[in-house]
Amino acid sequence: VLKDEHLPEIVSNCCKFMKSEAVFLILSQLTGLKLHHLAPPDSDPDSDEEDGKKDSSPGMTLSIRKWCHSCYTLIRDGDQGNQCSALDAMLFLGVPKGWELDHGGFTSYIAKDEDEELLTVVPRSNCFALVYRDVESVRFTKYVNASVLDLGKEKNYFDISCSYFE
Repeated sequence: VLKDEHLPEIVSNCCKFMKSEAVFLILSQLTGLKLHHLAPPDSDPDSDEEDGKKDSSPGMTLSIRKWCHSCYTLIRDGDQGNQCSALDAMLFLGVPKGWELDHGGFTSYIAKDEDEELLTVVPRSNCFALVYRDVESVRFTKYVNASVLDLGKEKNYFDISCSYFE
């Protein structure tokens, strides 16, 4: 994970944009989630307003990560990010053209306590992926194996990973 003070200005500006109210509103309109106070009201009579969530304040987390040989993430029981539903947004940057599924580095979504994969998000340069993750699903990034070393000079990529919460 890269620290804010070491970021190029263009990356820092992209992070500010991902945290902006405009993005919260756009994502609300695209997904129907209540991520912004100007988002249209939920037309579902069984909405969260009846459950006492009317005054909830949306939030988000953001990290910038470099993926190269031997990188991966784990699923941990105590992760706060796994305790509630979230909209995951991933912007992939600098992914080598020869990057294949066999290299690893893809984001995998699985149901808790099951081995069956629900969804695989393969990194592609300049692609933006949106995935809604409920409390019964978790995500992890598959180990980037040694086959990426055969890609030559370009053997890593970056992503800006955000999770938006209602």
